[in-house]
Amino acid sequence: MIKKKLFAILMVIGILSMFAAPLLAAENERFYYEYLDNKILLCRSRSHRIDSQSECIRKHAQKSLRMAQYLERNRDRLVREMVTENIEPKPYKIDYFLNERYRERWANL
Repeated sequence: MIKKKLFAILMVIGILSMFAAPLLAAENERFYYEYLDNKILLCRSRSHRIDSQSECIRKHAQKSLRMAQYLERNRDRLVREMVTENIEPKPYKIDYFLNERYRERWANL
């Protein structure tokens, strides 16, 4: 009797999780898009210091500008990859993913 109840509960949980997974993926996708938009704005704001007298600040501004351009051009692909790879919607995990993709792109040039 207990085994039947346990089996029924597990079946209900399994069925509910099948319906919840697409909803969670859609929510994560929306979060990724919003996060990328904010990241692009942040990189763009850093790139305004490209005329600085400091060489270090100029280099950082140039890198920020390249990162913003990369994120804008590859926004949809990056979001699809994050959804596919099931990246947790945590800023440090998303940043790590984006930095790795950006590094891979520049290593291939």
